[in-house]
Amino acid sequence: MPDHSQMDNTIAPWKIYFTSISEAIICFVLTTFCMGIYLTHHDNHWGLTIAMAILYLICFGITIARTIQKLSLAALMLAIPIVPLFILIIVISMLPILDQFQ
Repeated sequence: MPDHSQMDNTIAPWKIYFTSISEAIICFVLTTFCMGIYLTHHDNHWGLTIAMAILYLICFGITIARTIQKLSLAALMLAIPIVPLFILIIVISMLPILDQFQ
């Protein structure tokens, strides 16, 4: 049985980047979708809305922290200008889906 430290050294860098980016995108899409569903179907409970917003920001923060830890500085410098565009595209593409659930 191989040691995990030896396996980490044999993984190609693109696989680490791919898994890190995939985890971040999946987490962002799911949390944004859940937040959108909540905001379009909630009652006027401001306490629960604040709790949901805090949970959303915590998930977003953990995703960013994990991505920063896994990516190199060069990959981060490439991703910084591109990520806001992807976030905007994901949020805008969710609007028709959220509209169908109303």
